[in-house]
Amino acid sequence: MQTLYNEEAATDSQPISQTTSNWSFLVQQLNKLSQVLVSFLEGSQEPKVTWKRDRRGYTYFEAYDPMTGKHHHFDSEQSVRIWLDRSRYSSFEE
Repeated sequence: MQTLYNEEAATDSQPISQTTSNWSFLVQQLNKLSQVLVSFLEGSQEPKVTWKRDRRGYTYFEAYDPMTGKHHHFDSEQSVRIWLDRSRYSSFEE
């Protein structure tokens, strides 16, 4: 008859607290991965504009268009607004 519980095997295994810790870590990593995946799949098609400063201290705006995958650089906020208006308008015409 085969034994269902092997005491020798039980003493060689990891402590329950460490096993629980491993599972907790795995669940955390899976949650992070699922958040990244959802963000990627939802992927906003809206342009993203950031204000930046170069090494010499000059400020500029960088716009990223996820539809084309291109980055654009502008000297003024007004230039960014014009580009946004034109890019939105042209996307409705297509």
